[in-house]
Amino acid sequence: MEAFSEKIKNLDEILALTLKMKEALRAEDVSALLELAEKRRQLMERSEKLDAKIKEEWTGMGEGVESFKQEVREKLLEIKKHDEEAARLARKLYSDIEGRIADLNFAKKVTRQYDDPFGAANYGGGFFIDRRE
Repeated sequence: MEAFSEKIKNLDEILALTLKMKEALRAEDVSALLELAEKRRQLMERSEKLDAKIKEEWTGMGEGVESFKQEVREKLLEIKKHDEEAARLARKLYSDIEGRIADLNFAKKVTRQYDDPFGAANYGGGFFIDRRE
């Protein structure tokens, strides 16, 4: 029975981390996001180990299993809902960063063209010197 309560507690912790991940994405705090993702991965591994324990204890339990399954199912659906929103926010953040990088690369290219007055962009690749007198 202890594994059942540990599983519920573990799922609550995963949900809390998922909510914190969403907030980190909204704040565009990538370092906090990576740290939270690592903690979440560790909790998910722990959850897998708890599942193995629960399967062992499952056979001796008759009643109470269905209520436990229902509670786990509800928590997983809530985690999934918030996780999908976090994934959407991550994709948006990624595309925003890609756009900023493209803008910076364009600005860099323009700056280079203005800094090099004898470059190919300003003179078409060469000079013509008229030596006739």
